[in-house]
Amino acid sequence: MNTTSMHLGEVNLVQSAGELEPVVAQEFTDIAEYSRFKFGDGEVGNKYGSMLGGLVLADTVELLGNDEVLVASSAYRVAPPASESLLAPFLVAAERAAKSVDADTSFTRFKISKAKMATDNYASMSFAERSQTLQHDLMLPEGLDLEGKHVVILDDIRVTGLREAALQRLLEEAGVGDTSFYYVLNVPDGKAYPQTEAVINIRSVRTIDDIVELACQPGFVPNVRLCKFILSQGPQELERFCASVPAEVCDTVLHYIDADNLAEVVKAIP
Repeated sequence: MNTTSMHLGEVNLVQSAGELEPVVAQEFTDIAEYSRFKFGDGEVGNKYGSMLGGLVLADTVELLGNDEVLVASSAYRVAPPASESLLAPFLVAAERAAKSVDADTSFTRFKISKAKMATDNYASMSFAERSQTLQHDLMLPEGLDLEGKHVVILDDIRVTGLREAALQRLLEEAGVGDTSFYYVLNVPDGKAYPQTEAVINIRSVRTIDDIVELACQPGFVPNVRLCKFILSQGPQELERFCASVPAEVCDTVLHYIDADNLAEVVKAIP
């Protein structure tokens, strides 16, 4: 299986007041905006997804020579990760890019599932801890024929490459011919400093009030990180969240919590 990996920007770790400060090297975004995206800012997700769609013109494996390309985000059960919100704008932008060079390639989304929810705070783990807890329960849709196909995986950040390696194994076993991994951000020093991901995620979101402000914005997209964060603040904060946001947002969050048994998952996180 041929594999390529591309990203929109890189996160550099800069010394500031004796600590390593993550900084996006490119000007299309910053850590604060990315943090909002991780907790459901749909406008930022649309921006990132559209930009990722443009990468199909630069992919070195002649992606646009295919009749069909299958596209998925990182794996999940019911409550989606932030990367799932990249798919819809990506599909629009990718097909527009294909047409700009007279390619007839179509882009079709599919879902990679997980058999169970992780009970660890992956973003805060060391490289060794991530290696030991990496999920081996990824599942492809039953009956989906990927033999010889080209697959694109969209994800928000590449830190250690371990999740990419797990997906590579899954797709190679399914007979995929080519796989392209497209990321919003890449952390070149991620293996040495994997906890950088946790620092980045909470830059703009630290309280329920921060979450409520996001959830009241147009285009807000609830995700699994948001649900876990709310649950970690206690039942009273969950009630306050639901009392403060649009009813459809509250209903979606409660559905995700129930469907993925997230309350028990959060309890199990050290």
